[in-house]
Amino acid sequence: MAGTLTVSLKLSPFPFAAVAIAAYTQKADLVFDEAATTVSLALNGSEVTTEHEVVQTLAKAGRISDDSAKVSTNSTRFTTLNLLKQSQSFFVLASSLSKLTAFPEIVAALDSLDDYLAFRTFLVGHDITATDWIIWGAMKGLYQIRSSPHIFI
Repeated sequence: MAGTLTVSLKLSPFPFAAVAIAAYTQKADLVFDEAATTVSLALNGSEVTTEHEVVQTLAKAGRISDDSAKVSTNSTRFTTLNLLKQSQSFFVLASSLSKLTAFPEIVAALDSLDDYLAFRTFLVGHDITATDWIIWGAMKGLYQIRSSPHIFI
């Protein structure tokens, strides 16, 4: 059963991660409602209204959210708890990216992410997860905010 993801083009920052994961998992139909003041996902009788919750809900529905299953069972380097902590720290980073205003802070955050990904394809585990989508969406939103003609850095 497909849900409904409602967004407005006027939302700032735009919920790129929510829209992208909805398209990727095909678990929610996208509805543009210019009267909407927040992103909203109605799925299986429940409703979530933050982008992070939407991404996590759609990842779970699309069976891409189980970060611990993405790591080989022979791996002793990462435990399920460590993967959860990693994933949560990236969700925090995604939240903070849209709030950074000073260019050096933005560069430092992105350099740190670049260093982390130097020898990795995905942020957590060996396949795409909700963590990858939320960071991608935050970076896309950061570009949108910074490239807007009425905002000067």
